[in-house]
Amino acid sequence: MYNLLVSHSRQIHEQVIVRGCRTLGSVIPGPPHNVDNSKWYRMFLPRDNNSEDFDPSLDGILFSRPYEWRLNLESGITTEAYITTEDVAMDFPVINENFTGIRNKYGYTQVVDSVATSKTGLFKYKMIAKLHFDEPDKFCSGVQFIAKKNGRDEDDGWVITYVHDEGTNISQVYIIDAKRFSDEPIAKITLPQRVPYGFHGNFFYK
Repeated sequence: MYNLLVSHSRQIHEQVIVRGCRTLGSVIPGPPHNVDNSKWYRMFLPRDNNSEDFDPSLDGILFSRPYEWRLNLESGITTEAYITTEDVAMDFPVINENFTGIRNKYGYTQVVDSVATSKTGLFKYKMIAKLHFDEPDKFCSGVQFIAKKNGRDEDDGWVITYVHDEGTNISQVYIIDAKRFSDEPIAKITLPQRVPYGFHGNFFYK
């Protein structure tokens, strides 16, 4: 089991709650020299439990899924579970940073089906609203939540993500109203250069 990205953690009395994205395998440091290439690439493919040659130790183990750990500091016991189902893989989770370390309702993350499809978008935990741009040959990469300076609710703000169109080789920035997640983005900014997949960062007010 591997956990590369943590979205949030907080403490309630003797219990620490940690949420992040969990995988069953790791792409780091890369494949062993003697590995069968076909087995290595199977780790990047979506799981198909109905396949005759399905192998749970290989198929889709590099796909991360939202996960929660509850660490009891007194008993030393850890309880853990998936936050969503195992059917959808997700990565690069973020929250409204104003709620770091305290109780929060929402998390935002990139939804990943596989590198061979464009079934990508964003999830908003608890509301579980998938962003609508399930368009052919378009893939999103990374996500950031920008809180409104005078916002009152946790989801008062915008979600920003890169979207690349494989057909036109054009990258854009999508800005989405976090309270109206199923609506059209409020802005699409076309960039002069392609943004590589996996590129992500942070946002700072001046």
